[in-house]
Amino acid sequence: MPLARLREGGILATIFERTNDRGQVIGYQAKVRRRGYPSQSKTFNRKTDAERWARKIEREMDDGEFVDRTAAHQTTLVELINKYLKEVTPGYKGAAQERQRLEQMKQCRFAQHAAAKVKNTDFAEWRDDRLQQVSQAQ
Repeated sequence: MPLARLREGGILATIFERTNDRGQVIGYQAKVRRRGYPSQSKTFNRKTDAERWARKIEREMDDGEFVDRTAAHQTTLVELINKYLKEVTPGYKGAAQERQRLEQMKQCRFAQHAAAKVKNTDFAEWRDDRLQQVSQAQ
């Protein structure tokens, strides 16, 4: 049974309680459905967080700024690098060097993370570590 339904301009956001086998509330799931957009859902520990997320998604849809991040959450950085190596790198003049750099990147600590979870600070840290390794090798 939904806890809250927010209806505004064709948007329907619903908040559901998530319970365990004993009927204890263990979280809240927000679902946003709007014609012309893929359904979105996310689970939170607090109801207020679920409501805040639903409002954010609705606002993005209203403003035409919504980006479906589902694929980014389901695809790892390694998968993206492999696709890039297969489809883009072969066309480069320096393909061998590019391949070498990207194969190194596939070994980094965050390469198995979902692409959506990788931050610019992860890349900066990897770059700095890599520069240090390369300068020591010279």
